[in-house]
Amino acid sequence: MYSATARAILWRYFGVLVGAYSYGECMVPGSFPAGVKIGRYVSVANGVLVLRRNHPTSTLSTHPFFFNSELGYAKVDTVSFRPLEIGHDSWIGARAVICPGCERIGIGAVVAAGAVVTRDVPDFAVVAGVPARIIRFRFDEKTRDMLLRSRWWRLRVDDVMRWGQDVFRPLDEESRLIERLRIEAERRCEEDSEGGP
Repeated sequence: MYSATARAILWRYFGVLVGAYSYGECMVPGSFPAGVKIGRYVSVANGVLVLRRNHPTSTLSTHPFFFNSELGYAKVDTVSFRPLEIGHDSWIGARAVICPGCERIGIGAVVAAGAVVTRDVPDFAVVAGVPARIIRFRFDEKTRDMLLRSRWWRLRVDDVMRWGQDVFRPLDEESRLIERLRIEAERRCEEDSEGGP
């Protein structure tokens, strides 16, 4: 969760960008393909499989000999890799499969264990099933908007924990915690841009 060195290795040698405090399968070198970008505070369970390209179905063969230039037959790759962004504070359950049709898992989204995600997941959505479908949203629309505007994930964990027991209570649309975190995140961002702590 804390290692800046591990994150630097993942980016430099594996092409996977992992934000602060994110942890799990995404921190295992080689477990996610190059081009995956993971936000801050993301939880990734064991056995998550990330696929970034499909086999062609409209050509003579679906075999990699006919689309993967690394195998020596095709001069160029005829099937490209798709990018994937996993938003801040999302949670990917055990043995979930993220298919190339999904290019974004939203901020605060939850992917249930064993889900097969074939398309983008909206912010704060909870998806499950094969193929994955939206079960519900974690919060009402007003609370989701407030959370997105707060950008609280820019804060260090110690800054968030300063709010004591409030961070452990369920949120509602009247939550003052979100507004306080928004103000703190803006203040911290200004300090950082001025060279402050």
